Amino acid sequence: MHDDLQPNVRPLTSAPRQARARVLELGMAVLDSIEGGAADTMILPVWSDERPLRGLAGLVDWRTCGGLSEPLRRGFFVAAVDEALLTCSRRVLSAQRILLLGLGRRGALDRAALRAAGERAFAVAEGLGARRVIFGLPSGRFDPSMPLALAEGAQGRVIAAQEAAADLRSAPLWWFVGEPELLPYLQALG
Repeated sequence: MHDDLQPNVRPLTSAPRQARARVLELGMAVLDSIEGGAADTMILPVWSDERPLRGLAGLVDWRTCGGLSEPLRRGFFVAAVDEALLTCSRRVLSAQRILLLGLGRRGALDRAALRAAGERAFAVAEGLGARRVIFGLPSGRFDPSMPLALAEGAQGRVIAAQEAAADLRSAPLWWFVGEPELLPYLQALG
C-alpha cells in the first residue's frame, strides 16, 4: 500500500444512526461467510484487460466453475465502461443475482470517473430492488486508489440512502469486500 494514498482518501460524513455498511477482507473465508447469508445481489466490477479475474470476482468465478469467465470468453460481456451483465449465482452463493459491471481498461478512468462508476453501481442495484448487496472491489495491485475511488462513490450513495430511509429496516445494507491492504482505507470511508 502506498503511504501517499492516504491524503487522497477522505472520510465521508457518517449517518447519525448505526452504520449499515460492512467491510470484509478478501480471502477464501469470505466466500464461506457470505454463502447462505442474507445478501440478495453481488456486484462485481471488472477491468476489461485483467484476465484471469481477480479479487472477489476471481473467487466467485472459481466457486461457480467459470460461470463469470464464460460470457467473457464468448465475447457476450467485454467489461467495457458502463457495460453491465446480470446473471444468477446458480444457488452456489448467498446472493441470487450477480451483476458484473465493466470498468474498461485499467488506468483509463480517473478518480472522478471511478467515483461516478461507484455511484452508478448503487443506482443499478437500487433499480433492481436490491437491498442487501455484496460489493466486491476489483484488484488494487497496480494502483490501490482506483478501487478506493469506486468504493467512495458507492458508499456515498449508500449513506445518503440510509439517511433518507424511514427506518433502518428499509435502509440498504452493503458489504464491501476488498484486499487486506485496502481495509483500513475502506473502513475510513464509512
